[in-house]
Amino acid sequence: ALDNAVAGFKGSDAFCPRIEVEKKVEEQQIIKLLNDLGWRYSMQSTVGKRPKFWLYIDAPATKKDATEIVKSLTAKSIDSFIITRKEMKNRISLGLYSSKGRAQQVRQRIQADSGYTVNIYEHMRTVSLHQIDIKQEINSEDWDAFLSQFDLTKMMIKLEKNPC
Repeated sequence: ALDNAVAGFKGSDAFCPRIEVEKKVEEQQIIKLLNDLGWRYSMQSTVGKRPKFWLYIDAPATKKDATEIVKSLTAKSIDSFIITRKEMKNRISLGLYSSKGRAQQVRQRIQADSGYTVNIYEHMRTVSLHQIDIKQEINSEDWDAFLSQFDLTKMMIKLEKNPC
């Protein structure tokens, strides 16, 4: 799921990019390629707010009904569990997604497969962020070649072109 804040990526001036990802595995993929290319970089971890999209089915009248819904979802290979907190008691949780597009895809699939109405709740969540600052000038052509090594549609990534 692409969460690309790609602003001002035009022109051929050299720049020093910052790459920000949420997942450690994505950071590791990027670091491997940077090392393979011999590009200088620095890393830091921070926290920030990012939108998250929670899929759920409204709570039925009873815990027994909720259990039956989860059983029917499990029979269709749909992961779910019952929420036990007071204000959400008996809601059926279907997962948390980092991209609205991906959440909508999964929502449509679950609704089609299960027959239940699936809701999306959008909220901001504090997450760990891994920032990688490239410490040398990169031109647009090299940057585009670098990015082409990744499937950006499947990564939660933020890219910035910063002056050196």
